[in-house]
Formats: sequence, C-alpha cells, structure tokens
Amino acid sequence: MKITCDVIEDLLPLYAEGLTSDDTNFLVEEHLKICTDCKKQLEAIQNPKEIPINIDIEPFKKVEKKLFHKRVQIIALTIVLVLAIVIITMAYLTSPEYLPYSNKTLSIKDYEDGKVIIYFDDNVAGYDIESHNSEDDSGYVYHITTWNNIWNQYISKNKAQSIILNPDYEDVISIYYYSTDGSGDRLIYGVNLLGNGGVLTLPRLALAYYLLLVMALATVFGILLYVYRKKGKEKFILVKIFLLPVSYIIAHFCIKGFETTSYSMQRDFFAILLLMIPIYCLLLLVINLYGKTKNKRNTIYK
Repeated sequence: MKITCDVIEDLLPLYAEGLTSDDTNFLVEEHLKICTDCKKQLEAIQNPKEIPINIDIEPFKKVEKKLFHKRVQIIALTIVLVLAIVIITMAYLTSPEYLPYSNKTLSIKDYEDGKVIIYFDDNVAGYDIESHNSEDDSGYVYHITTWNNIWNQYISKNKAQSIILNPDYEDVISIYYYSTDGSGDRLIYGVNLLGNGGVLTLPRLALAYYLLLVMALATVFGILLYVYRKKGKEKFILVKIFLLPVSYIIAHFCIKGFETTSYSMQRDFFAILLLMIPIYCLLLLVINLYGKTKNKRNTIYK
C-alpha cells in the first residue's frame, strides 16, 4: 500500500519528537527522500519561526490616559458634590433665627462719659444693627435685632460679645428693637421720635431683583443656545454662559427656597454666590460626562 502525504504529515510531529518506532521512522524517511513538500513540513516543525513580539505600547498608553481622565472627572465630581452639600448644610445650620425682645435678650447701660454699651444674653449668637442720623441732626437712631442659630445652639455655643454703640461718643437719641414677625419696632432706649406712631423694619428685597435678573439672563442665553445649537463653537461658549445664571437660580432655591426677602440680605447673597461656584462646576462636569457618553454610543451604533 502506498503511503500518502496525509499519513506522513500526521506522523511528522511524532517523528520530530522521536516518539515513533523504528519501522515508522523507516517509512517516514523513505517518503521524505522523494517528497520535498513533506521534507519542508518537517523542517518547519524542527525549526519553528519565532513570533515577533509587538512592543508598541501606544494603545495601552491611550487606554491608561482615558482611564486616568475618567478617574479625575469622577474625583472632581465627588469633591464638587460634597462641597455643595457642605455649603448647603452650613447655610442651614447658621441661618439666623431672630429672637423676640425681652429684658433677658439684651440690656443697655448708659455711662457717665456718654458711651452706651449693650450687653447680650447667653442665648444670643449675633446681632444686626443699623443706624441713621435723626431728622434734626441731634444724634443717631439705632435699630437692632438679635438672633441665634442651630450651629450655635448645639455645636459652637458661642455668645455675642457686648458692644459699644457709640465708640466716638455720638449722641444716641433712640434705640429700637425690630422684630421679624411684623409686630413693629419697639423703643427700648431714649426718646420716641415718632410720637404715638410706630415704625416697622421691612426685609430687604434685593434678592428678588437679583433672581429676576438672572432668570431673564437665563432666558436670553437659552434662546441663543437654541438658535446656535448646531454650531459647535458658538454652542460651546453659550452653554458655559447659560449655566452661570442657571447655577445662581439653583443656589438661590437651595439657600432661600421660594423666599426672595431677607433680613440678612448680605449674608444670604454671599451664601448664594458661594454655593453657585460648586454648582456651576458640577453642571459643567455632568454635561461633559454626558457628552462623552453620547459620543461613545453614537460611535458604537455607527
């Protein structure tokens, strides 16, 4: 029976390893004398070519770079989110709770040298004082209120220090204690310049004007963003501008809720601006991550 190349090719790996019998070796060797193809096959088995190692690490660098950027974005997102939560929490804990007037809230002492000193009770964490010249320029009229907050009650337990009302020896005509419950201001020292009438200290309305202004800006830039939605460069710039008033609006509702009046307008305004910064960064990060996810999906579907 003639031995075919297929049979010899099956035997060549065993022959090359020395695992065949003497009779099989004889058959293989006789066949190799007349068959160049099988001979080349044996040579290939006995002298295998080394597979070249791919030393190009550029793809791995790209993957590593993408993973690093993703980690940085996640860390930044976490930090900004935690910062926003901390600011909102501190704003809530330090929000003033205005105290009604009583003899225990504060006391006023008039000294012989003309100085007027106000002493506060231990439950008073802070105070607000406003002053203006009297109509006849005979002295100054003061409006004062006191407040406490959750932070002071349960954590810091600090108390307001006594204050010299007229350090430059100004004449103190009247001191009114104003209440935020709408009951009107109460004369607690000096002369009532209003006769039988009363005076009511109203909350500041500036926050309402600021909110309306940023809402108008958000509307304008929102319209521009819609108009230029298909233009890459203009859209990129408008998105960043549009998010500024949006961040202020979100910060306002986080700090003040739906209220737009404030007896401590300066504090509330700066709290809103402070919270606006991490909210703006948070929105930028979210939009950036959303854009990358959307592009990745579009690439996969293509």
